[in-house]
Amino acid sequence: MRIFNLNTKMSNSNLNPAFTLAEVLVTLGIIGVVSALTVPALMQNHQRKTYVTQLHKVYNEFQQAAEAQKTERNALTLSEAGVRSDAAMGTFLRNQFKIVKDCTGSPSDCFAASYKNMNGGDVTAYSDTSAPCVALASGAVICAKYSKSQRNNSTGGITVGGLPTINFNYIENLIGDLVIDINGKEGPNVVGRDLFIAGIYADGTISSANTKMVEITQTGQTPATNLDKCKRATSITRQSDASWCFDEIIQNNWEMDY
Repeated sequence: MRIFNLNTKMSNSNLNPAFTLAEVLVTLGIIGVVSALTVPALMQNHQRKTYVTQLHKVYNEFQQAAEAQKTERNALTLSEAGVRSDAAMGTFLRNQFKIVKDCTGSPSDCFAASYKNMNGGDVTAYSDTSAPCVALASGAVICAKYSKSQRNNSTGGITVGGLPTINFNYIENLIGDLVIDINGKEGPNVVGRDLFIAGIYADGTISSANTKMVEITQTGQTPATNLDKCKRATSITRQSDASWCFDEIIQNNWEMDY
């Protein structure tokens, strides 16, 4: 006959493995340190994606509105569809967008009181009172300035190969400037983060607003990149460095990797 020691069997069954309080506290401490190192980076990356998503929404919305305008007028371009002045641009915005506030004549009613560039410097606020400016139902603010590009060639003072350089300040089919604040007066109010400038083209697309002129520097100096120019913006106009921020997003396939 086999005899089982019930006391021994029962005592062994109660010896379940468990963590001590010290082990739990050490584990929580490690998790806290890892979280402190990774969560901020994850949040920043998420914020960048949010900015780009909102910008892309305005981008799509504008081009869809332009297509609707052309279809209604049986036209091939916005110019043929009647958009040939600031007043006509304003009519186009009011007819094709869901507008919650019209800030034409007083852009400060829709834009933030002040903006910064990514280097931390001050940026002169947008103040064109002739450009149609509206706040959209999506929360974005846009100003669409009619400004047909004109040929304005000038001879620079630097010579290359014995010949003077020529600056061509002209973009084919550019008919206006589009200033976009993707979230209105809400922060961070930084050029290149939530504020961008694009070019409006005759076919209704919005894209780069730059002439792509080569920046000539002194010997030994490195020409500024699009991102360098974007970071040093001092005013909200297409003629300023602020216009390079949208270029940076486009060239990076709608990624804000800065």
